[in-house]
Amino acid sequence: MEELVDETKSFANVYKKVRDEGLIGSICKTCANKINVLNAMVEQQLPLCDELSGHPSMAKYMEQGFEIQIF
Repeated sequence: MEELVDETKSFANVYKKVRDEGLIGSICKTCANKINVLNAMVEQQLPLCDELSGHPSMAKYMEQGFEIQIF
């Protein structure tokens, strides 16, 4: 996670723009915790979702008209 905000990395400005424009819909709270980035997500004030036993529910996206595809 530190690499995304490291201003010496070439992609840091892209990440900052995406984050600042609110294009990150949600972060899975359980997954963020599992890979030890939960505190960093909270510090960056990213939207954490945990409606489904700690994971985001896909139902809210389907209600908004998104189609869920499994690859």
